Amino acid sequence: MVHMYQMFLDEADKDDCVRIESTISNFGTIKYIVRPKIDKTELIYSNLTDEEISIIDKVIQDTKSFSWNKFIDYVYSTEPIKESNRYNSLDLNKFKDYI
Repeated sequence: MVHMYQMFLDEADKDDCVRIESTISNFGTIKYIVRPKIDKTELIYSNLTDEEISIIDKVIQDTKSFSWNKFIDYVYSTEPIKESNRYNSLDLNKFKDYI
């Protein structure tokens, strides 16, 4: 039986920047991991400040071992999410002082 998301996985795998890796979860089910096709050192951050890069690197470092549920809990615990109305656009500039 073809996985119900197979067409999305195939399309994502065509991307120049990421690849989809299939593996088995701790529960014995198929798990898909999105991996970069290039090394982090090859990424171009020309439009980001050093501070923004540092923040992104810290979030990645802090969350890379999280399960999906723990990552979602982390996102929902952040000020921009907690302090915004549901179904509205996020105004991240409003929250820049929280960083």
